[in-house]
Formats: sequence, structure tokens, C-alpha cells
Amino acid sequence: MYAIISYLPTALLPSKIPFARYVKANIFDPLGLTSTTYSFDVANATGNFADGMSRQRTPNEIMTNPIGSGIPRPLPYFSQAGGEDGNALSGAGGVISNAIDMAKWLQTLLLDGTNLTNNVSVIPPQVIEMVSTGITVESGTALFTELSPVIYGGGQECSTYRGHQLVEHDGSVPGFNSEISRLPSDGLGVAILTNDDVFGDIFMQAIKGRVLDRALGLTEIDWDARIKTILLGPGSPRPPRSANATLPTVAPFVSLAGNYTNPGYQTIELCVVANPGSNGTMPNSTESCKSLAAEAPRTLPGAVDASVPTLLAHVDSYYTNYLILTHWSDNVFNISALQSVPTGNASEPFWMHVADNKGVGEFARDSPAGRVGLGMTGVWDAGAGVPDPSGNTVHERAEVWFDGV
Repeated sequence: MYAIISYLPTALLPSKIPFARYVKANIFDPLGLTSTTYSFDVANATGNFADGMSRQRTPNEIMTNPIGSGIPRPLPYFSQAGGEDGNALSGAGGVISNAIDMAKWLQTLLLDGTNLTNNVSVIPPQVIEMVSTGITVESGTALFTELSPVIYGGGQECSTYRGHQLVEHDGSVPGFNSEISRLPSDGLGVAILTNDDVFGDIFMQAIKGRVLDRALGLTEIDWDARIKTILLGPGSPRPPRSANATLPTVAPFVSLAGNYTNPGYQTIELCVVANPGSNGTMPNSTESCKSLAAEAPRTLPGAVDASVPTLLAHVDSYYTNYLILTHWSDNVFNISALQSVPTGNASEPFWMHVADNKGVGEFARDSPAGRVGLGMTGVWDAGAGVPDPSGNTVHERAEVWFDGV
């Protein structure tokens, strides 16, 4: 949604000013947000641009110890193209800013779009009201008794915090997280910015709760413990794969390698990169799979456990290069999205960033002509209260289904 809103005006009206320059001219500049930009080049030239950080951990380490610290590593900024014209990702999460400018932005929102320094209306009050008015239910149940259900407006989440009206929006891009929250009836705003890809969202929620409790004069809640309980809730950490796990029954493991396609996604080619009992032999028939299996130990250090049947695919995404499917039991595999990040160190040329580790894949003969296909779940991240797909087949229960080619 966000990407389309920022991309379509530029694509459909090429004679008009690009989205990013329009926002700069009509919002950033009139509000004096001098450290706020859509341009990586502008931000980087200041010498104050923070690195987005992640943590080097293997998918198995994350599954068995979700709060393990790993090795901190810097991530390259995810959207460097376009300059001040921006790009298709600008609307989705392209604003680069700092704490001072976010304080000014919160003041503007609390003053219904007015610049505090000169009392000039920059954003019409009715626009602030419209985007802050709930339209759909985002979460029908409260996460804790001190909170309320959440309704969603025009890019704003509306709820209450311990009886106080709360309007906010949070978001994340690789390496960075932010949450801009305001309590209009209290004249209070809180902006939380973090640059920890793995735990930044957790830090934000704990910090926000503590700041609000103190600012409102409330008895402080141990939000750190509360949020950690969620992180380590049912099913976490996952138990290790059984040494006697049943191998795929829908087809021999090695025959699961091949091309799989979905109309809304790209065609992926799954390649065997771990085949226990084969003395290291990978039965890949294509040159691309042979190359992928050969390069994986260097580009994805620690990703492949030679004792577990594993498939790997190149993917074309702004935040990930690979999908890895690690066998769990029978026709079920754990799915992780991986990014190979250059280090500039010849002795250790790459490190592996686990961009996502929640996916599950299941192979079944639900494709046309009885071919084996792949159903994926845990990849939408639709949020609380959204029911999972249901049905009698793997295809029907999948969030995303790939037909075997």
C-alpha cells in the first residue's frame, strides 16, 4: 500500500514533481525539518548517518534461543537509489530523520498541523483528524489489560494506553525501527528510534511504556518482562529437530529440487545443498544449482547443516538474497529468508543476515497433473486476530502456494 501511494503519482504523472520532492517542499521544509530527507546520499553526506545493525546468528540458533545476542554486524542501507527524487520504496519506509526533527513532527501533530515556531498551518487540521480516525479493526483484543483493542485509520493506529487516548504508527526497515506515538488529550508525544534489526521493536515497546508511565505519573509497569514473555511465548524456543525425523514421503528428498512458481511471486529454483548420507554429493542437474551449492559455504557461512536435508534458492528481493528450506519432519521444512552481506574482509568475505525465520513449508501433490507443489505459511505476518487459511489440503491451508513446474 505505502509503496503504491508513493510510486503511482510519479509513474502516472511524470511531468509533475516526484513524491519525495513534493513532501520535502510542502512538509519537511515548511516545518523546519532540516535533518529529514528521503535521500540516502543527503543523509550520508552529513557524517551523522547511523548504521543499521543486525546480529549474525544461524536460523537454528534463532529457533533454539530467540533472545541470543549473536555477533553485532552493520547492515548496508536498504534503499540507496534515487537521491532526492526518491524511489518506489520511499513511501513504504524511506524517511531518514533524527530525534530533534521527530520532536518537531510530534509537536506539529499535537498542534493539528501547525508549525510551533511561526504558528503557520502546514497540514490542514481536517487531514490530521481524518488519518487519525479509525476505519478498520487492527486488533480486536487487547494485548494487556492496560491497553485496548486497536483500530486503524489512514496510516495511524488508534487505541488507549492505561485510559489515555493513543495515536501512533510504528514501522521497520532492515536495520532500523521507529514508533511515533502521541496522546492528544494529554499534549504528550514520544518518538522512539532504534537501529537494531533483531531486537529494536522489543526495545521500542519497553522504552515507550516506561516513558509514558513516568510522563503520566503512573505506577511503572515492567514492560521489559512483559514483552520478553511474549517473545518467549508458546512454541518458543522451538524444540530441536528429531534425529529420527521422518524423511519426505510425498517424494524422495532429492527429487524435491526443481522449479516452483506462483503468479504473484517469482519462480524459484530449489537446489539441494545438504544431502546426509551422500558423502557430500549434491544431485543437482542444472548448472545454476551446482553453482549455488558450491558458493553457499562462502556466501552464507553457517547456514547449512550438512546433517539435515536442506534446499536453497536464489530470490530477488530488496532485503534478502536466498530462501533456505531446512527439513523438520516428513514433508515439512522450516523456511528462512537470508541475506549475504559483504564484509570487505578477504579472509571472511561475507556474513549471513537472517532477515526472517518464521516461515514453514510443506510439499504436497496438490499441483496440476499431480505434480508436487510447495505451500508456505508464516510468511504474511498478517497480525493478531487474522485467521489462518483453512482447508483440507496443503494448497488450501497455504498462505502462498507454489506449483511445481
